[in-house]
Amino acid sequence: MYVLLINAALIAIYGPIVSSKSKKVCVTLIGIQLFLLLALRAESYGPDAEIYAAGYRYISSLTFSQMLGALNPNILDNANLIYPYDFENGWVVLNWLLASLGFSYQGLIVFLAAVTSFSFCFFSLRYSDTPWFTLFILSTMNFLWYSISILRQTLALSIFLFGIIYIVKRKPIKFMLVILLAMMFHRAVILAALLYPLSRTKMTKRKLTYIFIAFVVLCALSAFVLPEVLKMILGVFGKEGLALSFSWNSLITLHIVIVVAILLLFDVDKMTEEFNANLSLCGVAASLLFCSVSLNNEVLARADEYLWIFVSLLIPVCLRQADPRLAVLGKMGAICLLLPFLAYQIYGTTLDPYILIFGPIF
Repeated sequence: MYVLLINAALIAIYGPIVSSKSKKVCVTLIGIQLFLLLALRAESYGPDAEIYAAGYRYISSLTFSQMLGALNPNILDNANLIYPYDFENGWVVLNWLLASLGFSYQGLIVFLAAVTSFSFCFFSLRYSDTPWFTLFILSTMNFLWYSISILRQTLALSIFLFGIIYIVKRKPIKFMLVILLAMMFHRAVILAALLYPLSRTKMTKRKLTYIFIAFVVLCALSAFVLPEVLKMILGVFGKEGLALSFSWNSLITLHIVIVVAILLLFDVDKMTEEFNANLSLCGVAASLLFCSVSLNNEVLARADEYLWIFVSLLIPVCLRQADPRLAVLGKMGAICLLLPFLAYQIYGTTLDPYILIFGPIF
């Protein structure tokens, strides 16, 4: 897992240097690096790796008519395949198409690596003040690690990132069509649909303070009231059997550190006069509330990435408000915080996505 640390460290080293000459060249270099990191890894990594690989082989054995017959008339529901290969319709079609073109399961991984790395680069270059720094943040938080293991959700996230342009351009129908497309691969992306109405509301320091207070209250209720409520909500999606247990984690601590720092150190009202900044802060605020609810279930917690990903835009926006010298110190401080955070996240990991290819040196 040291590969993930080396990747993030390299971005921090050459990112500001190359970006000072050309942002596009810098993002291209980082994109190639991310693609190689995601593509050149063992296909056996991840909690659901065996199911994904076996599902790919099973779906590839279907004829065209069998594949079509297995698709659920409800395009947003799971296909009518045997358990545990009853994936969403879109995932079944994608697997069958790639298999029909002669690609192995590793080919699917390479395809997903290309889509993921390109979507991250597109997202950072289009919406971030400092794209290299946004890509560094994405590499040190759980987004890149998730991209290695939770494949369907990562593909849905990538589709959503391409659809953010319709939030900016105020085209709700096109945005919802993108969300519907993404839901054909992972239904939890419906959570991202909240961003359109939220982005139309200007975030203020007072609102963010109230949201933080609500977060504290929800955390207090999480171990007592919310589990029963969550069972009813999960039942709607046929997931009522998922285990619920109160669990604090380091990512929630990071949520608190960032939101409190924004409240104490930055002018929120001035910051949110810019639409992209307001959108980013709305996403992070919604993420804060959602993570308090998802304390009780790890599957729900992973769905928070659709909202939390906006922290990679928000941190550069905050630093832009500061004096240039302080902004440099702020970036250095963020790097010194996030690299150990990544190290802590991967510490003790027993599965390594690279060791089967490159050997134990990595």
